[in-house]
Amino acid sequence: MKMGFAETDITPQTPVALIGFNRTDNMSRGILDCLTAQVSVWENNGTCCLVTIDNIGFNKKDADLLRDMIGTITGTSREKVMLSFSHTHAAVNVDVEREYYDMLCQKIGRAAEKALASMKEVSVGWDNAEADIGNNRRESSDKIDRRVGILKVCSGNKDDLELIILRLTAHCNVLKRDNHLISADYFGAVRKAFAEKYHCPIMVIQGSAGNIA
Repeated sequence: MKMGFAETDITPQTPVALIGFNRTDNMSRGILDCLTAQVSVWENNGTCCLVTIDNIGFNKKDADLLRDMIGTITGTSREKVMLSFSHTHAAVNVDVEREYYDMLCQKIGRAAEKALASMKEVSVGWDNAEADIGNNRRESSDKIDRRVGILKVCSGNKDDLELIILRLTAHCNVLKRDNHLISADYFGAVRKAFAEKYHCPIMVIQGSAGNIA
């Protein structure tokens, strides 16, 4: 198969409304670390895309508009474009900040173009590790999905790492309601640590459902 990858900085440069906590004042007061969007394009008897975005999530209409745009750029359908949100509680409320949403879509569109232009033959392997990073906050259950899914993408000759995709099960809410700084939360720290260790881009997708903190 073939794969292309690109990423872009989506950090707002002015104060914006945050989302994730029921507060009287949700305006940001600075930047703790940058927000990132990443695009990987895959070709194997058709084209599909995986897009990761440092945001709590979009409504269906906004998500579908972005998926349609990426599909047009990469020559595929909306159904083959997957958006995965980090679910950080320290990112922008796109329902309020519409100029930011437009800017984000433009940047992700350009990243999709770059990813498509960088397509190369790759070899792919998959496995699971285990990690105790999640905490079930329900009183009725203590079940935790401890699996860390790992997709390793190498060059066609398997000599060079091209990309690692990690599936982690815990919401990005390490930062609590007293935080007003823009941040990718622990997803950003994971990407940085693994990129420094393995010298390749790191995509992290959110495997958490329910009340896993």
